[in-house]
Amino acid sequence: MAVTPITPNVPVDDYLNSSYRPEMEYVDGALVEHGMPTIAHGLLLTIVGAHFHVLRRQFRYAALMHPRTQIAERARYRVPDLMLCPLPLPKGKIVTSVPWVVIEILSPDDKFPEQFQRFRDYKQIGVRHMILLDPRNSWPSVSRMAPCSSHITPRSTWPLAPCPSTPMLYSANSWRNATKGARRRGRRLRLAAPSP
Repeated sequence: MAVTPITPNVPVDDYLNSSYRPEMEYVDGALVEHGMPTIAHGLLLTIVGAHFHVLRRQFRYAALMHPRTQIAERARYRVPDLMLCPLPLPKGKIVTSVPWVVIEILSPDDKFPEQFQRFRDYKQIGVRHMILLDPRNSWPSVSRMAPCSSHITPRSTWPLAPCPSTPMLYSANSWRNATKGARRRGRRLRLAAPSP
C-alpha cells in the first residue's frame, strides 16, 4: 500500500520568493504539485496561448501562462496554465486582480477532484469562466464551469448557446461544426470581451 508523503508546512514568504520546477501551488501552508506536463499539454498550451495573444489588444487583456495567482492572501496561491487578465495588470510577481478566464489543461497526473477544487478556488475570487482542456482525447474535450454552477454537465454546444450560468462540455469537433455553420449562413463570429 502506498503512503502519501506528509509535506511539512512552508512559510508563505519562502514560497513567494522561490521558484519551482515544475511550478508548485501553495495551499494552506503546504506545497501542492501541479501535474507534470506532457508534450501534448505543452503543444495545446502553446496553441491556445497564441490564439488569445492575437486578440489581446482588441479586447484589452493580457494572456498569462503559469502565473501565481492569489486566492487567499498569505494562505492560498494557485498556478493556472493560462489566464486572461484585464488591463492594467497588477504590479508585483503575483496576480491579485480577478482574471476574466482561467484555462487549465489536464496532465496525466492530474486528478479531477483536485482540478475541481482549483475551480472552486477560482470561483471564490470571482473568476467568471473556467475552461478545462483534456489533450488525451483524439479531439480535445473542453469543460466550462460558470460561477453559478457547482458541477459540470456533459456535452453542450457552447458556441451555439453561450450562457454564462451554465457549465458546458464540448469537443473541438462540435466547435468546428458550429463555426462552419455560422460561416455558411454568412455570419461572422465575433468575440465579446467578458464583462469585468
